[in-house]
Amino acid sequence: MPSHQTMPEAVFFEQCDDSKYCKELVDALTGLSDWQPLRDSLSQGRQFVHWITSDRAAGFSQIICQEGHGAHQPHQNDSAADFQTVLEKVINPMIRKGEIDDGSRPGTFDDRKVRWSDTTLKTCITNDSTTLRLSIGPTSYPHCQNDIHRNPDEALKLMLSGLQLHNDPYAYFARGMGVVVIPLTRSGHAFIGKRANSTDYSNFLCFVSGWATFSPTIKEIDFYRDGERELQEEILLVGPIQKETLRCAGLSGHPITGEADLVFVMQTDLSDDYFDTGKWPEHACWYGIRSRTEAQQLLENGIIEGIQDESSVMFSSRLGLEFLIRTHWSS
Repeated sequence: MPSHQTMPEAVFFEQCDDSKYCKELVDALTGLSDWQPLRDSLSQGRQFVHWITSDRAAGFSQIICQEGHGAHQPHQNDSAADFQTVLEKVINPMIRKGEIDDGSRPGTFDDRKVRWSDTTLKTCITNDSTTLRLSIGPTSYPHCQNDIHRNPDEALKLMLSGLQLHNDPYAYFARGMGVVVIPLTRSGHAFIGKRANSTDYSNFLCFVSGWATFSPTIKEIDFYRDGERELQEEILLVGPIQKETLRCAGLSGHPITGEADLVFVMQTDLSDDYFDTGKWPEHACWYGIRSRTEAQQLLENGIIEGIQDESSVMFSSRLGLEFLIRTHWSS
């Protein structure tokens, strides 16, 4: 996942609360039902926005992608932003110039990223509520980083401009997508990790997570396969995973940076002891969450057994905890 804001999260949102652009944006979003989750998050100072919650995600049996659009360019409001145009006129030229990589050369990573471009949530869910249909566009890792490190006041101003000119507060944002997977042990306990200092989101608590994999062929974008890959990379889970074992818990995002993660839950055959040993590629250690009470304490107070100081939980992992409270530890 990308590195988070360089300033502490609390300070970041204090700046948002004090911004005149935040107040203007909240007013502008009033009455727009598709952006109501964002308005609620901004007006209440939340550090997350849950676009699709567990009650709506419970029946999803498949997730499919369709061509959406990339980000618009500020000051070029008449420029086309459809999937193929952005790919051919923005992303591919960056690869040819050496500004980003496509992962084809040995030792390089793919800097192309998946952009969630839906602006109307009603179109994401089919009539029978079994399929989540996401509109996807191309974006790049540098664009994601620019959004993440942008001053919050400037971000809110840009969101207001996007809403006014394109009916989309994230019109100019990368809005990169990732996947999050909550591994459950045989005992029914969930394990959340503390990101290592050498990785992105340093010292944040999060479940297994990573960027979604981009492909210029829309049908090849597969969030289930990305979940499998992250489980193999981060907790060294061995062997292929059937997509039916990855249960969708919803879709959560960051209200200011525009990032969005699909959240899954997976029952594994691992023991609790498995997470107590070994060296982990991206996490300093893992902490077990064994009850509804422990999950609520982490959500409400930032407290987890084994950590003296309060902990910050990534936005999408918050949705995962809420899902567990609602469905896994419901009684």
